[in-house]
Amino acid sequence: MALPEVYVNPVGASVERWLASYPPRTAETYRESLLLAVRMMIQGSNVIASDVDWTRFDDAMLSRLRERMATQYAPNTVNRTMAAIRSLAQRLRRDRLIDGDQLAALNSVKTLPRTRVHARVALSPAEQRLVLNACATMRAPIFHQAIVALMLAGGLRSDETIRLVNDRAGVSIRTTEVGEVPVAVLDVIGKGRKQRAIYLRGY
Repeated sequence: MALPEVYVNPVGASVERWLASYPPRTAETYRESLLLAVRMMIQGSNVIASDVDWTRFDDAMLSRLRERMATQYAPNTVNRTMAAIRSLAQRLRRDRLIDGDQLAALNSVKTLPRTRVHARVALSPAEQRLVLNACATMRAPIFHQAIVALMLAGGLRSDETIRLVNDRAGVSIRTTEVGEVPVAVLDVIGKGRKQRAIYLRGY
C-alpha cells in the first residue's frame, strides 16, 4: 500500500532553507525580523514566518509596513526588517516562486534615513560631583550609588552597565600600572560584542 504524499508548502520550505543558509545568530535575527513584520501586518496573530505566503508580498505592502513600523520603532529596526524581507525575496526568486520584476519592485522601496545622533558630552568633574551628591541626598541605595560612581569613573555605556549587573560571570577585574601608579582595569563586553578595557581612576 502506497504511503500518502506529504504536502510541502513551497514558500515555507524556501523560508527554512533561506534561514539555514545563514549562521545561527544571523538566522535568529532574520527570523525575529520576519516575525515582527507579521505582527505589524496581522495584529494579534500567532502566525509564524514560514506560514506566510511571502510570494504575495509586493512593494506596496512593503511601503505600508515601513510607514506603520516607523510610528513605533527606530529607523534601524525598520530597515533591518526591510532587509530581511528583501533577502528572503532573493531566495524566493532563486526558487522561482516570484519573478524578477517583483524582486526589483521590493528593492526599489527606500529605507528610512538614519536619525542624527547628537554628540555625547562628558560631564565635568563639578557636574559629576553634583550627580553623586544628588544620589546621597536622595538616599539612594549604596548599590545604586556604586553603579553611578562606576559609570562616571569608567565612562561605561548604559548597555555595558546592564551587562555588568546582570552577567557578572562575563566581567573580569585586573590590576596594572600606568606609569608607576597602580590602577584597576575592568574588562567588559561592549558595543558589537567587542571586549573593552575600562581603567578606573582612584584605585
